[in-house]
Amino acid sequence: MATPQAVPSVSSALKWALDRTLALGLKDLMLHAGFLPKADDPERKPMLATLAQAGQLAADKGITLAFETGQETAELLRRTLDELKAPNLKVNFDPANMLLYDMGDPIRAVELLGTDIRSVHVKDARRTKVRGQWGEEVPLGEGEVNIPRFLQALKRVGYTGPLVIEREVGDQASRLRDVATGLARLREWLGGP
Repeated sequence: MATPQAVPSVSSALKWALDRTLALGLKDLMLHAGFLPKADDPERKPMLATLAQAGQLAADKGITLAFETGQETAELLRRTLDELKAPNLKVNFDPANMLLYDMGDPIRAVELLGTDIRSVHVKDARRTKVRGQWGEEVPLGEGEVNIPRFLQALKRVGYTGPLVIEREVGDQASRLRDVATGLARLREWLGGP
């Protein structure tokens, strides 16, 4: 039988980030929570304790923490949020990450996480063809997310928050071009100017 490990203290980096969030007049902080252990993993309990501690530190400052999707299935993230029962722990939804990490269907994930989606990265990707390898991030509208369906799913769950175009690969000039093209496509899909 494994010896229970002590719950690590939430890092000073998070405390610093929370203070900077307040100093900027903001109320939300998005971050990757790390790889969430599955229900039967002995590391799950210490991880949940750490996330609860992070959530409480943020709540004490009136800040919402939004965990970015993709490193785990939507089902596991939903279970984690339900177990933590912290109203200030939410989701920063990134549909491309789900494909890049090969962690499920982004449309179905919106349905599971909808009430807790606080912000959205609008990013596209192609799922990996080789299990365990990283997929391919591509310009918005050229991947497998199906952005028009994704936007419809967000609308169905009542999401009205920010849509942030994210492009992480390539050099700066190509990223800026891809973001501009993505913005034009996003406006078209949303039916706006």
